[in-house]
Amino acid sequence: MLVVEAGWRSGSLNVAGHAAALGCPFGAVPGPVISPSSDGCYRLIKEFKARIITDATDAAAAL
Repeated sequence: MLVVEAGWRSGSLNVAGHAAALGCPFGAVPGPVISPSSDGCYRLIKEFKARIITDATDAAAAL
Protein backbone atom coordinates (compact mmCIF):
# COMPACT_ATOMS: atom_id res chain seq x y z
CA MET A 1 0.00 0.00 0.00
CA LEU A 2 1.27 3.46 -0.86
CA VAL A 3 -0.06 6.66 0.69
CA VAL A 4 0.49 9.78 -1.41
CA GLU A 5 0.24 13.24 0.17
CA ALA A 6 -2.29 12.60 2.90
CA GLY A 7 -3.48 15.29 5.28
CA TRP A 8 -3.13 14.94 9.06
CA ARG A 9 -6.64 13.47 9.46
CA SER A 10 -6.83 11.63 6.15
CA GLY A 11 -8.83 8.43 5.86
CA SER A 12 -5.80 6.83 4.24
CA LEU A 13 -4.06 7.06 7.63
CA ASN A 14 -6.78 4.86 9.08
CA VAL A 15 -6.28 2.32 6.31
CA ALA A 16 -2.49 2.44 6.79
CA GLY A 17 -2.97 1.86 10.52
CA HIS A 18 -4.96 -1.28 9.75
CA ALA A 19 -2.31 -2.39 7.24
CA ALA A 20 0.39 -1.96 9.89
CA ALA A 21 -1.65 -3.96 12.42
CA LEU A 22 -1.99 -6.77 9.87
CA GLY A 23 1.70 -6.71 9.06
CA CYS A 24 1.15 -5.55 5.47
CA PRO A 25 3.95 -3.51 3.91
CA PHE A 26 3.23 0.12 3.18
CA GLY A 27 5.04 3.26 2.22
CA ALA A 28 4.49 6.99 2.11
CA VAL A 29 5.17 9.42 -0.73
CA PRO A 30 5.40 12.76 1.05
CA GLY A 31 5.35 16.12 -0.62
CA PRO A 32 7.06 19.28 0.65
CA VAL A 33 7.61 19.46 4.41
CA ILE A 34 5.75 22.78 4.61
CA SER A 35 2.66 21.47 2.80
CA PRO A 36 -0.35 20.60 5.01
CA SER A 37 -1.31 17.90 2.50
CA SER A 38 1.93 16.09 3.38
CA ASP A 39 1.38 16.04 7.15
CA GLY A 40 -0.23 12.61 7.11
CA CYS A 41 2.63 11.00 5.21
CA TYR A 42 5.18 12.41 7.63
CA ARG A 43 3.00 11.17 10.48
CA LEU A 44 3.01 7.66 8.97
CA ILE A 45 6.77 7.76 8.60
CA LYS A 46 7.28 8.94 12.17
CA GLU A 47 4.60 7.00 14.07
CA PHE A 48 4.11 3.87 11.99
CA LYS A 49 7.62 3.52 10.51
CA ALA A 50 6.29 3.72 6.95
CA ARG A 51 8.88 3.25 4.26
CA ILE A 52 9.77 6.52 2.51
CA ILE A 53 9.08 6.25 -1.21
CA THR A 54 11.16 8.55 -3.41
CA ASP A 55 11.11 6.75 -6.76
CA ALA A 56 9.71 3.77 -8.66
CA THR A 57 12.42 1.47 -7.30
CA ASP A 58 11.38 2.29 -3.72
CA ALA A 59 7.72 1.70 -4.61
CA ALA A 60 8.45 -1.71 -6.14
CA ALA A 61 10.55 -2.72 -3.13
CA ALA A 62 7.82 -1.65 -0.70
CA LEU A 63 5.21 -3.78 -2.43
